[in-house]
Amino acid sequence: MMARQFLILLVTVVAVSFAQQQPVRDSAVVVKKDTTVIFNPGEAIKISVYPDSALFLNGFYHIDNEYNVNLPILGLVSLRNRSREDFINLLKKEYSDYLRFPNINVTPYMRVSFFGGFYRPGLYWIEPRSTLWDAVQMAGGVAREDGLKKLRWERNGTIVSDNVIAPFQSGISLTNMGFKSGDQLCVTVKPKVVFWDVFRQDIMPVLTFTLSTAMTALTAYQTYRLIKDDD
Repeated sequence: MMARQFLILLVTVVAVSFAQQQPVRDSAVVVKKDTTVIFNPGEAIKISVYPDSALFLNGFYHIDNEYNVNLPILGLVSLRNRSREDFINLLKKEYSDYLRFPNINVTPYMRVSFFGGFYRPGLYWIEPRSTLWDAVQMAGGVAREDGLKKLRWERNGTIVSDNVIAPFQSGISLTNMGFKSGDQLCVTVKPKVVFWDVFRQDIMPVLTFTLSTAMTALTAYQTYRLIKDDD
């Protein structure tokens, strides 16, 4: 009996030891190639070279309707059906004589317009992976305290959504929301109206006019009675 227990224990120890010696694949070190086409006409890319931030290649480049970007020295380069990784490899190859550090990052940007009651309305380039919160913050926030409730998302003059509170709070990206380059965010520029403002601007003038008319009529009636009594 003792021999059998000893044999089971010995087999268990050997099995555990063998398992510990086997290499465990770390999924964190598995690098997947970026083969997704992320470049679209009308958008832009930002090229950043680290840590050489003063290199002439750094900057924004607009993508024209033919998927071309106009790069220094190279001229027009097509991004049609080209992945981000392929484009970075092309930059490293073509600019190898100028790169002291081959650390290049390429980030896509979309155009978003901010109209109306923002502190800094205007036209902005913004990363598609940014959130609606990031976008509104870029424009300085809304001027009205209830501005988010008045916020409209429009495309080509058509309202896509007039209720963006849920995606604003959830923090999902503009891409996941369905944003496209050229979309607009609009909010009314009219200040929020409180009861006293309505009373002062709308009700008070009417009330004053009514009272004034009534007093005039009463005075005229009293004058008429006095004249009639004298007769």
